Parts: sequence; C-alpha cells; structure tokens
Amino acid sequence: MSNFKFNCPHCDQSLEIHEDMFGGTIECPACDGSIQLPDSETQPATRPTLRVTRRSAATPPQVSPPENTPTTSNGNKNNALSNTQIVGLLILGITVVMALTCRILPSVALFSLLVGIIGAIVYLHGTSPTSSGIVRGGGGFMLGIIIPTLIIALMGGIKEPSQSSNTPPITNKVQTSNFKIPSDVQFSIINIDKFQNIKRVVDIRINKRISKDVLKTIALKIKQEDPNNYDSTYIGFYLPKMKVNSGYWATAFFRPNLEIKFWGTTKEAFERSLSQQKKEQPGETVIGVWTDELFPGSHCLITIYKKDNKLFMRKVYSDQSQGDYECVTYKLGNQTRIKQKKDKVGDYYVIDSTGNLWYGDATEGLWGKCPKTR
Repeated sequence: MSNFKFNCPHCDQSLEIHEDMFGGTIECPACDGSIQLPDSETQPATRPTLRVTRRSAATPPQVSPPENTPTTSNGNKNNALSNTQIVGLLILGITVVMALTCRILPSVALFSLLVGIIGAIVYLHGTSPTSSGIVRGGGGFMLGIIIPTLIIALMGGIKEPSQSSNTPPITNKVQTSNFKIPSDVQFSIINIDKFQNIKRVVDIRINKRISKDVLKTIALKIKQEDPNNYDSTYIGFYLPKMKVNSGYWATAFFRPNLEIKFWGTTKEAFERSLSQQKKEQPGETVIGVWTDELFPGSHCLITIYKKDNKLFMRKVYSDQSQGDYECVTYKLGNQTRIKQKKDKVGDYYVIDSTGNLWYGDATEGLWGKCPKTR
C-alpha cells in the first residue's frame, strides 16, 4: 500500500492520495474542483488521465472519510487556512488597530494604509493559487487601499474629532481683552513645547506680580502669536526668583476658553499684607519691613520693631497667618546680628549697609537676601 502524487487538473495544486481511493471522486482542497480518480488496475506508470467534472449546484459535495482526506503538499487539510493566509489576516488586524489610533494621531493613517496593502497582498497570495503573480499583486494592492481607507473613514481617523453642540468650535480667533500691558510690566518667553496640533505649552518669565487682567492680556497676546490651531494652549508664569520646573506662580489655560489660576500669592493679596505691615501698632517703633520671596510663588513680610524696650520680629505669611518673636542682638566682628531669643540652631539675621535683610546660619554664613520695602 502506497501513496500516489499528482497535480490538480483545475489549479495545478500538488496533491497526494492513498491508493485505496482509486476509482472514487475527490475535491481539490485548494480550488474545490471535482476530480474523478482512475481505477487502480488501469493506473499508468506516470500520470493518470483524470476525468474532470464540475460540481452541480443541486448535487451536494461528496464527503470523503476523514482518514482519506487528501492533503496539499504543505500538509494543510481541506478548509484549513495556510500560514500565508494567517499572516495576512494578522497584518490586516494590525491595520484596524492603527486606523483606530488615527483618531488621535492622524499621521499614522498613511502608515496604516501601507500595512493594509502588505496584508492584503499576503492574504491574496495564500487564497488564489491559480492567479498569476501580477493578478495577485494588483488585487492585493486594490484590497489594501479599500480596507484601511474604509476603516479610517468610518472611524473618523483622518478628520479632527467632531465637537459636541455644547462646545464652541476651536478657531484661530481667541478672546480679546480691553486691558493694555502696563509699561512697567516686562515678560519674556523662556521655553515652548509643541505636540503636533494638539497642545502647545509656553513658559513665561515676568518681572513682578501682576493683576489677573494684565495676566489675561499677556496670555491672549501669546496665544495670538502662533497661527496654528491647537486643541489646547497652556501658559505658565514664573516670578523673577522662581526656578523653572519648580512650579508656576500662575497659569493660563485655553481649552478652548481661557482659564486663569494663581498658585502663589496674588498681587492683591501681597499688597494687602504689605499695607497691614506698614501700619504701626500702638507702642511699637518700626525699624524696617522686608519682603522674603525665597520660596517660589509665596512671600513672607518681615517687620522688626521695638516695644517696651524689647526687640521683636513679626512674620506675616501669604495666607495671612503671622507670628511675633522676641529677638536679641549681638556683635561678631563687624556684624551686628539679630536672632530670635529662643533659637537653638544658630540662625540669625543681618541688616547690611543698604538696608537689606540677610538670612544667615552657622554653616553657610549669609545666604538669602530680603529687599527692604520700608
């Protein structure tokens, strides 16, 4: 008992059957063509003359026993996907995922299209063995264009996401401000980051605290300087002594309407606390008032005064909390130092010849200057 190899007369697919199947009828697993096998007694030495018939629509296909099912030369059973077909389908599946991603990244659409073309060509190569290479390649190219294009069009990948009726459209026309930037307010751009047409981030350095109206005017000016249509624009403001990437003093966020938020002490709060510090309390003799802005975005007003022949220091913080501390003075070399009476770690203060107040400690000496405001 042996196997017999021959080619399908319909599609030339290489087939192999067991000699027990001679005299019967089989179907080609590649093209479904019906093949009448010769009797074993009349089997020629080389290749039999096969009678070819087409399956009638009214005649159900003959089902051979599972153990005698002919196989193709690569070992695949009838109705089973070849490895080439599986690879093609996998690539087409990747195309679908990439087309969905195009809703966020439209630039991926072209690459998705190319992947679809490759997948279609590979798939057709595994399903149409009777076609020539040119036919399979042309068909794969057309299918590769149609499938990804339909997916992307249906999912809205190439277009911008549609906005709801309650959301105003994003246009290059931004809100306007009736306020002008005062001549004593200066600002400069220190960094710009862009992410396609989705988001723009701008870091700004301003020379002092400004009001909300002036900040809004600056934000609108920065927004209008770039003609691109971004989904959102984020502008962060730093005060003179603030370090970049250590937190903003204030932010302006267009998404698309402008939202302003202060993270540090506002101009109004700072001026209010300053005016309170300048008011002398009964029995107090103010020596000086200084502004401590050594911590980003916040401030502390320091007042040194005398009362009942004693020296005191008052600190008023940005949240309007305050504390009064009794102090003593002592000389060290050419310095007259002031320290809180209960201090045990060696911190002290020094008023220099220009009236500025300095922080100092036993390790670093003088390290932080507070300008005098009164």
